[in-house]
Amino acid sequence: MRPGSLSNADYHSSPLPMPPSAFLSFSSQDRELAQEIYQGLLGRGIEVWKAPENIPPGMDWAAAIHAAIAQKQVFLLLWSDAAMASAEVSKEIRLAASQARSLLLPVRLTAAMPHGTQDYHLGGIQWLEGQGLPLPGLLDRIEARIRDLVESGQHSAAPAAKTARARGSAWRQRVLQGLVGVAALAAVAFDLNPWLPPNQWLLDQRLFWQARWRQLTDQLGPTPEPLGLVLLSSPLYGQLGVEPTDGSVNQAVLAKVLQALPNNSAQLVGLDFILDGPGANPAGHRSLAAVIKQQPASRQIVAGLCPPNAVAVPNCLKALDQRLAGSLATAGARPVSITLGMRTEDLPPLQLIEPIREGSFAWAMAADAPRGGLPTEAVIDWSVNWLASKRLQLIQDRQALQQFKGVSLIVASDGYEGRQLNQSADQHSAPRAVWAYGEQGTAQFSTLQSGALPGGAVQAVLAQSIRNGHWLEPLLPFGHSVSAAVLGLLGWWAGGLRLRRRWLVLAAAAAAVVYSLLALQLLVSLQRLLPLALPLAAGAGMMAVRKFSRLRP
Repeated sequence: MRPGSLSNADYHSSPLPMPPSAFLSFSSQDRELAQEIYQGLLGRGIEVWKAPENIPPGMDWAAAIHAAIAQKQVFLLLWSDAAMASAEVSKEIRLAASQARSLLLPVRLTAAMPHGTQDYHLGGIQWLEGQGLPLPGLLDRIEARIRDLVESGQHSAAPAAKTARARGSAWRQRVLQGLVGVAALAAVAFDLNPWLPPNQWLLDQRLFWQARWRQLTDQLGPTPEPLGLVLLSSPLYGQLGVEPTDGSVNQAVLAKVLQALPNNSAQLVGLDFILDGPGANPAGHRSLAAVIKQQPASRQIVAGLCPPNAVAVPNCLKALDQRLAGSLATAGARPVSITLGMRTEDLPPLQLIEPIREGSFAWAMAADAPRGGLPTEAVIDWSVNWLASKRLQLIQDRQALQQFKGVSLIVASDGYEGRQLNQSADQHSAPRAVWAYGEQGTAQFSTLQSGALPGGAVQAVLAQSIRNGHWLEPLLPFGHSVSAAVLGLLGWWAGGLRLRRRWLVLAAAAAAVVYSLLALQLLVSLQRLLPLALPLAAGAGMMAVRKFSRLRP
């Protein structure tokens, strides 16, 4: 065999390209011209299907025509006055317009224009002018145009002639464009108003999965000295020999708690109650004042007042001019605001709407503030299990009180008030992240059965956050908008790559995983929030929009 020649195997493994194919549609009154065009194109290497020559004996005409239109690449229409009036030609036009494979090529043999449904399917098509041309010239034009259409795969972009697949792609593209627009608007809205419920919901989910990441990577967060927390439950009231009262805490129980503490412990005790007056039991109030006066000199007592901008609930109606009860102030108690810095009526205590600084209950109980107080828009890192016993020592009975050896102690309601302690009070929706740790800490709080945390537990978490300088802040100003824009641009770039869909999806999935892991670790290592949901949605949406835009006809 000569060098450079093809072997027999090479020949059979490299088949010759298939010739262009066309379905010839015409009126029976134009059969002579149709026959000449049919023979002429066959002689020029064009595979032409024409009735009746290509209909096998015994086969249904309609079925044969339907199959041929679906199989052939070009629908070649001889448009004449007779074709315009032919019902069969109109049926073939409608069928060809609905086929994804068919490229429409109408040859104008008359000045008459299509009308009705014919105009709907043919009105936007680029016609081939054939009026007055001799047969050889007409064949030259038809052959050249058929080959161009088949080689380029292009035809008129008239809306009426779009294939079903193209219409589906355009519809999906519009939906994707709408979703990208929604994600962009949401990103801007969340940056302008972080406390919108949808953003807080996303943040709540994020912190839950952040807690899972901490457990998976054994990065469980700071472990400070435990903060003591006494929740005044019905059993503890009984052990201390005090009856609960309606309306406000019976201050006699606070006096009993202070008396039960060892003198050499609890150098800082916070009473998480509104103590602006004698309350429901004046005798108990006088008892509390006397006990505060008798406390060791090393012990500081802080007592709660409503914050100046408190929501107008019955116990805080006097917030603007509220003062600590005179007898308690005289006894040595220091007044502090019991603000949480957040509105928690219908949202978990996640993100501050006002700062927590000196003069607040949580600041006082922190005793140390290496980074200062909690700033506005700070996010409490609930991915850390602040309720675990190594961070929060829950005191549930008198014996535990008498044996307490810690430095700081919060005394608070267990989330219920009233004479029977059966009315919900000072309860706040629990962040989802607290359940990420199972029974580690959550089993200690009865209110969690109804999905709530008592206010004292929230104050303890705020105090520990300040003491450890541990809270979350955005990685960048306008973090949602910036990260959504960056990932959107990357998605648009990726959508323009000439990759198979499978590889593009795999690459996008890998990029999403890398970005998610980076965001999770940035929060753990730097306490910086890099948004997840909206940027990923923007990136995936822009990639899909770009990809579908390339699929349009």
